[in-house]
Amino acid sequence: MDLCVDALRRSDERTRLQRAHRMIAISTFIQPASYGGDDEPLAMMEDARSAYISGAFLASMASAMSSIEHMLLAEIAERGIKKHNNSGVDSAAKAVTCLRDLTTGQEVLLDKVDDLNKIRNCYIHPQSEGKPLRRINRAASLGVSAIEVSEKDAFEAIKAMYQVFDLTLSDVSDEEWMKTTK
Repeated sequence: MDLCVDALRRSDERTRLQRAHRMIAISTFIQPASYGGDDEPLAMMEDARSAYISGAFLASMASAMSSIEHMLLAEIAERGIKKHNNSGVDSAAKAVTCLRDLTTGQEVLLDKVDDLNKIRNCYIHPQSEGKPLRRINRAASLGVSAIEVSEKDAFEAIKAMYQVFDLTLSDVSDEEWMKTTK
């Protein structure tokens, strides 16, 4: 046990500065808020935050994107939208398509979420070697390490996660939010 504790102490000392930098970097997105909804997206947000700080970038990105998906689907359901284009809205990609078609004012954020979801899919699902969104291919084209790409992906996913969270907390009427009425 003592050997394990000593190894953990050395690891903590070696990575402390990096963790502090990551903590500061994402702190600009985190706003105090009162939230009375489903606890699952909040738990995923915390998982994403703590995984990012600890350097577990894939876990961070997966948690952030899962949280975004939960929040978008909940927002759509709360607006009474059950189907879009004759299909159930049951995934991040379908939520983004639905929101792009029916809402106004969040096009840039929806584009970002869509791009991040495609990147997330390349981490989670096997992809062909030549797929440009694969982490290793993006790292090679940027001239950086795969870990640096993962860190940037996780950072962008956390940033989008807090933007979506803030948006779901805003009190926007259906009339302001929707391009067309139901």
